[in-house]
Amino acid sequence: MRGLLKACSELVRFNAAKDILDCSGNGIAEAQTCKTLAETEIAEARAKTLKQDASDDGQVNIIIDVPDKEEANNG
Repeated sequence: MRGLLKACSELVRFNAAKDILDCSGNGIAEAQTCKTLAETEIAEARAKTLKQDASDDGQVNIIIDVPDKEEANNG
């Protein structure tokens, strides 16, 4: 098909270029579809996480580990 890009006829060159672009476009469309599906799954997971966080009672537990004086001197 690429050999036809150097044909003498302008119509043959046009059709060859068009066919090449049509064939290469299928991979791009498939990749875009796959990307869109992945982004959708990510968005759904984030929404689920936010919904679960919103249903919590709002309490946050903070744990502060302060070493004993002996641990501070030995450490």
